[in-house]
Amino acid sequence: MGRFFCAVLTNSPKKGIMGLTNLQRGAKNMKRLLSLFTAFALVLALGIFLPEGALSSSFFTVNADNLEDFSYYRYFDGTIAISKYNGSNADVVIPDEIDNISVTIITKNAFKDNTAVKKVTLSKNCNMIEENAFSGCTSLQTVVVPDTLTHILDNAFYGCSSLKEIDLSQVKVIWKSAFRGCSSLSEVSLNEDFCDLKEYVFADCTSLKSITIPSTAKTIEQFAFKGCTSLENVTLQEGTIYLENGCFMGCTSLKSIFLPKSILRVEYDAFYDCSSLESITGVQGGSYVYKDDSVFAFAKSSYELYIFPEANDSFTPGKGSRTISRNALRHCPKLTDIYLYGCNGIAYDSGMLYNGDFSELIRCLETYSGQINISSECKLIRKYALSRIKANTVTIPDSVTEIEDEAFVDCKSLYTVYIPDSVTVFGENIFGGCSNLTIMCYKNSAAEKYAKENSINYKLLDATPGNVNEDDVSVF
Repeated sequence: MGRFFCAVLTNSPKKGIMGLTNLQRGAKNMKRLLSLFTAFALVLALGIFLPEGALSSSFFTVNADNLEDFSYYRYFDGTIAISKYNGSNADVVIPDEIDNISVTIITKNAFKDNTAVKKVTLSKNCNMIEENAFSGCTSLQTVVVPDTLTHILDNAFYGCSSLKEIDLSQVKVIWKSAFRGCSSLSEVSLNEDFCDLKEYVFADCTSLKSITIPSTAKTIEQFAFKGCTSLENVTLQEGTIYLENGCFMGCTSLKSIFLPKSILRVEYDAFYDCSSLESITGVQGGSYVYKDDSVFAFAKSSYELYIFPEANDSFTPGKGSRTISRNALRHCPKLTDIYLYGCNGIAYDSGMLYNGDFSELIRCLETYSGQINISSECKLIRKYALSRIKANTVTIPDSVTEIEDEAFVDCKSLYTVYIPDSVTVFGENIFGGCSNLTIMCYKNSAAEKYAKENSINYKLLDATPGNVNEDDVSVF
């Protein structure tokens, strides 16, 4: 640029003319560069705004006979992906090909919240249904599936409350919440090579009555069948290893469950709120030991009561029992009797289970009502120990120093808890859901501080035990 500038200022016409010529050439080059930059920017913009996978072709709407209702694009593998249904028909048939190119993908949100469609016939070459493709299609009743379909992604049919039938026997991968809220779906057949059952995959399918889990499904993830209130039969085959937290939570019609020998771990609350569950059966020799005609299961390694069916009204751990999982008896609304024979690690008194030396309160029966007086030897109140109890008053002795998380959670009938100043360690959400509760405590105690920090009603006791200073009352 310095040469061009000097040439313009020289007195020599020849040099001036040469300088201008070079400037003109430079300007042309700059225009070319700008054109290239603009084209590159357009390519980038298309890459950003096109649906995922549309990297090799343009995105456009079909305006041909019987195809005018579809938008589509060329997928990275050269096939066609349907990106949007623009029509209003109740019965929709996805074309097998467009311009002699196979239609293989239904992309994310393609039919999302379309309340007009009742039946969809997928193209014979379709192999994937992407995220939210049919979510919110509340009128959709039937989906005709080809043998080529292998993948259904997250939330694909979430909330399709009218969906009654869909053949999944050829599908190998179904991602989380894919059929959540499909409340009319009554039957599901899974592929023998099916992968893990993802979280919430069939949650709230309230019409689903039975399910057979193939041996290739190693894990049933958390809340996979949560809220399937009509589910009566679950068949777990040898090969399944893990049952995650809440995977069958709220399956209120489930009466029995068989755990194959391959099961290594059942997470807490796997069968929480299965109020009809009467028995848990399994093959001896695995990670769990089954007692009393397979009514409940112990962890083999520690002989700890781990799973107890909620529908039972009595409990006999048996000789050799050492301890009870904090979740084993968390929700047993019908349990009224506990019988202990030679259980050195467990003690029972007045509706309450303790460890062997009474230093830890493990569980109070939910059916226990009236007033509860905890043993004077107790030092620790464990998690869920008094959850959902029907009692209205609980007195904690001054031997207790710690109350764990959610110890009193969901006690709707609980009005008064007396907490001494010996309790200095408080867990989280101890009184969650106790809407009528008032804590009775001493001034400047850890209990008073806890009540203030958690906006719980409390009254201060006089120094003389049992007396209440009515002038020191805090209501939140």
